[in-house]
Amino acid sequence: MPAFDDILNRLESDRKEVVFPTVERLVKPAMIPLPRSVKEGLIGVVEDCGLHDSNAPLWAITVLGERQAKDAISALFGVFLVDEADFWHEAAEYALKKIARKHPDAVFQELKDWMEPIVSELESLDPFSPERQAASIKYSGRIYAYGALEPLVPREDAKQYVISLIERDPDMNDCLAPLLLHWPIGKEANSLLRRQLEIADLRAGDNPYLRIGCNDLKWSLIHLARGETGARYRAFRDPLDDKPWRERWEWIFKQKPPHEKSNSDQEEIRTDDAETKEAESAVKSQTQDSETDTTDEAQEDVEHDNELFEQFELPPFNIEEYLSLRVRTPLEQKVQDMLEYYGIAGRWSVETVQTKMSRARVPSEVQQTIFDAVDFKDLEEARTFSKLFGDLWNATPREEFNGLAPREKAYTSPFRSVSHDATRVKIGRNDPCPCGAKKDDGSPKKYKHCCGK
Repeated sequence: MPAFDDILNRLESDRKEVVFPTVERLVKPAMIPLPRSVKEGLIGVVEDCGLHDSNAPLWAITVLGERQAKDAISALFGVFLVDEADFWHEAAEYALKKIARKHPDAVFQELKDWMEPIVSELESLDPFSPERQAASIKYSGRIYAYGALEPLVPREDAKQYVISLIERDPDMNDCLAPLLLHWPIGKEANSLLRRQLEIADLRAGDNPYLRIGCNDLKWSLIHLARGETGARYRAFRDPLDDKPWRERWEWIFKQKPPHEKSNSDQEEIRTDDAETKEAESAVKSQTQDSETDTTDEAQEDVEHDNELFEQFELPPFNIEEYLSLRVRTPLEQKVQDMLEYYGIAGRWSVETVQTKMSRARVPSEVQQTIFDAVDFKDLEEARTFSKLFGDLWNATPREEFNGLAPREKAYTSPFRSVSHDATRVKIGRNDPCPCGAKKDDGSPKKYKHCCGK
C-alpha cells in the first residue's frame, strides 16, 4: 500500500477517477486490516477536518465507516462540532451507524459521553431565552449524532436514553420523536409527545421555520395513532442508509457549485446542453404521459396527507401515562430520595405526588397531606422540604395545560404576534403567581418568589 502522504494527495483530488479507486482500495478487502500508519492518518484527517479545503475528510470518514473502525468513533463525533458542509455531518452519521452494527456498546457509550456536556450546558440555560437558542444553534450538528442511535434498536437502554433526551433536549424533538418510533412503542407515548408538542407550539409562536418542528411532532403522534412504530415505521427510513458509498457520494463529482465553475467548465456545460437538447426533445413525448400519471399520483398523496394532518385529533395529555414512560429528572429523583428518607415512599412515590399535583388546584391540597405523614426534626427541615415541594409543583406537567408545567405556562413566545398576545394578561413581579401556588399561611405566592424567579 502506498505511503499515507500519497494516499492523502489522491483523496484531495477533485477527479472521480482518482478518488474512487483510492477509496475502493482502502475499503477492500475488508478482511485485511489497514496499516496502522494509514488508519492513524485517516483519523487525523477527520480530527482536523475543519482545516481542509478539499473533500479529503469526506473520503477518510467513508473509509473508516466502511472499515467499521472502532478507534475512529471519537474523531467521528468531533465532526458534528465543525461548521462545515452538512454532507460531512451526514457522512459521519452514516459511518457511525456502520460502526455501531459491529461495536454497539462503544458507539453508545461514546455518544453519551460526547452528548452529556452539551445537553448539560443547554439545560443550565433558560429554555426560552435567546442564550439557549444561540447555544442550541452552536451545537446543531448533534442532530446527526442522534442518528447514530438508530442501529441500537431494539435495545432497551438506548430507548430509555432517547426518552430522557426528549425531555432534556426539546430543541431536537422533531428529530428525537421520530427516532423513538423506531422502537415498537405503543400509545403510552402519546402524552410524552403531546407535552413536547405543546412546548414546541409555545416556543414557535408565529415563526414559520419553528412551526415546521411542531408539524413533525404532530406527524409522530399520527404515526403513533396508526400503529406505525417499530418495523412498520422503519419502512419510512432514509433510503440513503442502504446505498453503497459510491452511489451516495457520486453527486459530488457531477457538478461544481456555480461560484466555482471556470470558463472551461461553462463552455463544457454549453456544449453538453447543445448535444443533449435534441435527445431530450425526442424522449419528451414518450415520457410525458407517464410523468403526468406520476405527478397526479403524487398530488393525490399530498392532498391525502394534508387532509389526514388537518383532521387528526390530538390525544389528551394524561399524567399517569406520561409518568409511566418518562425518565425521572434530578429534581424528581431528589424528591423520591427525600420521601424514602422520611419513610413514606411506600405510600407516596414521586409519581404519586405528581399525579395528584397535576390535578390539584393549589399546592396545599397535596402538600398538607404529605406534611401530616412526616415528623420533621425542626422548622428548617420543614422549610427545605417545602421548597423542594414548590419546585416540583412548578415543574410538574398539568393535565389542564395539555402537559405544560406551571413555569412553562407563564412563558410568552417572542415570535407570538400581537393578536395572540392581546388575550394575555401581563404578570407583574408582585402579582399572585398564575400557577396558583400559596404560602404556608394560605396566601398566594408572589410571581417573583415563584415562577418568576
